[in-house]
Amino acid sequence: MTHNVSHSQRARKALRRTRGWLVERGHDLSTLVNQGWRPAPLWVKAAAVAWGAVLAVLALTALGGLLLSWGRALPWTLPTAHDPTGLLATLDDPIRRYLAAHTRTLPASATTVYATWQATGLLALVLGWLGVTAARATWLLWGAATVAMTAAATPAPDRPVALALALLPWTVLSLIALRGFHLRRDVLVHHLPAPPAPAPQLTAHLHLPEQKPAPGAVLRPYDPREQPPPHLELTLRTPRLALTPLPRGESGTGRPAPAPTPF
Repeated sequence: MTHNVSHSQRARKALRRTRGWLVERGHDLSTLVNQGWRPAPLWVKAAAVAWGAVLAVLALTALGGLLLSWGRALPWTLPTAHDPTGLLATLDDPIRRYLAAHTRTLPASATTVYATWQATGLLALVLGWLGVTAARATWLLWGAATVAMTAAATPAPDRPVALALALLPWTVLSLIALRGFHLRRDVLVHHLPAPPAPAPQLTAHLHLPEQKPAPGAVLRPYDPREQPPPHLELTLRTPRLALTPLPRGESGTGRPAPAPTPF
């Protein structure tokens, strides 16, 4: 019986510890959600970084496999046979004819060049949308070459219409590839603080009235020899002492005065 009671107490203590640990971990996660990244505990940051790295590796692996499968499928076949409007065939057939006519003496086949043309256009479109300047320049050159091949491989009577149909999708897709691109220069305006007011300058001017000499007076430089030195008078004053005669037979010490000595 005692053994069963102690076992149940241990189980309850273990359950309380587990519950407290879970409550603390939940508090740490709520700190990350409510207060942000900085005050979050260290283990939460480490776990978030680890999970982010795992997800990034998985995403890159899936994207790499998708790109490899797309690369093996090059050249991509356009559904020109199932296009009732014929717009895709109007753009795709002239390019195929132009590449077939100008790759007869090259080591690369027309199919390889056509696949390279497709991959270059797609890569330039995606990187141009991400803001890469070199990719945007490549997109402009790729579009100009596409329009030129379409115009060159189309018969002369149909060339204006084929040229307009080639320019239309290139212009629409350029809105994506050249997103945020503008030719105007950015003007940076620096707002400088106003200069401080100049400190007041105080200047003292002393105006003395002009002294005019008396009429007929002759002004000469001061010569101390012409005048005697100032006369100094010193007066010594001594205090007066009042002498009061003492009564006969007393001295100043309060004792009787001695009798006079006879001669």
